[in-house]
Amino acid sequence: RIDSDFMLPFESVILYGEPYVDRCVELCWRMHIQDPPMILDFSSSSEIVDKAMFRLFTRSGEYVDFVVWPALLLHENGPLVQKGVVQPLKSKSTLKSH
Repeated sequence: RIDSDFMLPFESVILYGEPYVDRCVELCWRMHIQDPPMILDFSSSSEIVDKAMFRLFTRSGEYVDFVVWPALLLHENGPLVQKGVVQPLKSKSTLKSH
């Protein structure tokens, strides 16, 4: 923000994006200070898709390529509040190339 020439092209992003980011940080903080804290589950790639915890994004498949949006748990090992979203690999043979 110090270099106005650098920031000028990003003025609208800051104007509209900063309040959104502030609210996201506030929400994450509130989830964290709960006792026990809520959990964002970012199950990692190369795992089999857990359809009880995640829904599929733009294609079907058995193995996770990446997490689009994490699942939300009430607390660690607790009940599911909201399913996450994962993008599966195109095919099982793609898993070997990762």
